[in-house]
Amino acid sequence: MIDITRRALLQRGAVVLASASGASEVRGSARGGADGRIKFTMDLRCSSIGVRTDQKTRIDLAHKHGFQSVTPDRGFLAGLSGESMAQLIQELQAKHLTWGAAGFPVRLSGDENSFAEGIKRLPRLASGLQRAGVTRVGTAIMPAHPRLTYRANFRRYTTRVRACAVILGDQGLRLGLEYIATKTLCASSRHSFIHTMAETKGLIAQSATIMSALCSTVGTGTRRTKRLPIFGRCKTDRSLPVT
Repeated sequence: MIDITRRALLQRGAVVLASASGASEVRGSARGGADGRIKFTMDLRCSSIGVRTDQKTRIDLAHKHGFQSVTPDRGFLAGLSGESMAQLIQELQAKHLTWGAAGFPVRLSGDENSFAEGIKRLPRLASGLQRAGVTRVGTAIMPAHPRLTYRANFRRYTTRVRACAVILGDQGLRLGLEYIATKTLCASSRHSFIHTMAETKGLIAQSATIMSALCSTVGTGTRRTKRLPIFGRCKTDRSLPVT
């Protein structure tokens, strides 16, 4: 009888799922456009499949299992010296990998204290991402709130997105906003909030920042993200992270 742990099963299943659902799309678009840039990458995001490991191990796993990019660890990168950073980038390039989008360290939906703590750390973390060559960070918009009405929540998000995007922009980073249309989450709290593309575009426009991009999540399967050139020089960039 074969003894297999739940974690091992999840790891194997995630790779199979990603390959089955995204491989053909990635192959078709990996050739890139006229400028030779790859438009899609298969991105290994270990935290989304319940695997806790360090950045170097993630790079090894991404290379071993045929991924094209790996999610950057913002805290780890911010703590690297110049020499260590150069070695890590060299290893990434030697394995023919690129960086995916980093997770966003600021809770846009959190209370005032948690938001203040997050934005205080943001300049240091953004600097580390920039030194590593990361260009994108992303976060999801919670589609409901227990206390704030839609209008009040929209005003708060607008102010917070603008403040964060300015800090990220100083380091050449783009902020991706992901709307969630999952019905259970939309109905999870008293007041509904942004859960469509049109609403997300409205938030970006109201935030008046060229650093914003757009992502979407519908359902709970493999996440497909699309970053749209809505403002300024925000170029189209796509990825298929494993979730």
